Amino acid sequence: MNNTYRQHGKNNGYTSFDGKKLKTMKAFSAVFALVVMGLMLFMMGTFAERSIENHKNQCTVPIKAVVKDFVRSNKENSSDVAPIYEFNFYGTKYSVKSNSYLDPNLYDIGDTVDIYINPLDPNIIFNPEDGADESIPKIFKVIGYIIWGLAGLVIIITIVKNVHSRVPVNHLDDVSDKCVDEVSTFEESSDCIDEVSVYDETDGYQ
Repeated sequence: MNNTYRQHGKNNGYTSFDGKKLKTMKAFSAVFALVVMGLMLFMMGTFAERSIENHKNQCTVPIKAVVKDFVRSNKENSSDVAPIYEFNFYGTKYSVKSNSYLDPNLYDIGDTVDIYINPLDPNIIFNPEDGADESIPKIFKVIGYIIWGLAGLVIIITIVKNVHSRVPVNHLDDVSDKCVDEVSTFEESSDCIDEVSVYDETDGYQ
């Protein structure tokens, strides 16, 4: 008998090799797309982290600023606000909007806040308390990791399915051959018994 591997399917109980190959190609195409998507999100998060770090490094001069006003976020259903800080630097008054939109209860108008400014351009500021932007790069990177995990899961599932879809028919063939051999042996034994019986009935009593 033919010792080959057959694959279960819908057509006559088996699927063709091309059908299985197509499914595998689709699975790995999905994995490739997930890997690329995860890589893009990871790179975006890394770039944003470096941008924030560079921004911090530029703002090296500490200064006292007063919250003079708020700018509301234009996002729908958002109550976050961006504080407007006012401060004096070498006799010049500056009013600079925060880089982050924060909880409106964080500051009140008239509050004094410790911020850092860029001495070369005081309009560039950094407030350590405005940590909202720092969470965004981390979110991008975490989502990237999750997508990579999904890609790995798809690979594992595809491999497991391919392994379990293969049924070793040669094992079944061995069982069938054994059964055939046993039947043949039984038939030969029956023939021998018949021949002995005939001998006893004819020649044995002469």
